[in-house]
Amino acid sequence: MATTIKDRTRLDSSPALVGTVIDKYEIVGVVGKGGMGCVYEAINTSINKRVAIKCIDGELAKNAEANARFRREALAASSVDSSHIVQIFDAGVTQSGLPYIVMELLRGRDLGAYLSEHGPLEAAEALPIVAQVLKG
Repeated sequence: MATTIKDRTRLDSSPALVGTVIDKYEIVGVVGKGGMGCVYEAINTSINKRVAIKCIDGELAKNAEANARFRREALAASSVDSSHIVQIFDAGVTQSGLPYIVMELLRGRDLGAYLSEHGPLEAAEALPIVAQVLKG
C-alpha cells in the first residue's frame, strides 16, 4: 500500500519526523533508535489510537536489500498471533521512498534497561521471562 508523507519531512528517520504526518499517522515523539532506523510514537488520526511507527534510516531506504529485509520483518511479525509478539497494523512506503511499519505501541521498560539498573537476574526471576520469550 503506497502512502504519502506530508509536511516538512525528509527521506530519513531522524527526529525531524516528529510533528509530521505519514498517511493518517501523526508522529508525536521518538520511542527509540536501533540499527536500521527509528521507532516513533504516533496517533492514528482516523481512530485517535496511539501506535508505534518504525521507519528505516534514509541511507538504508535507498538500499534494495535493506528494504527487502525490512519488508520481510513486517510480513514475519504480522503472521504471528501471540500476546508475546508486537502486533503489526500496517506497512508501506511514503511517496518520498521511506519504508515504515505501523505496530502496537507498548508501554514499560525493556529488559536491557532493567538489567542495566538491577544487574543480572536470579534464576527465579529469569525463568518467567524466558518462558514468555519461548511462547512468543
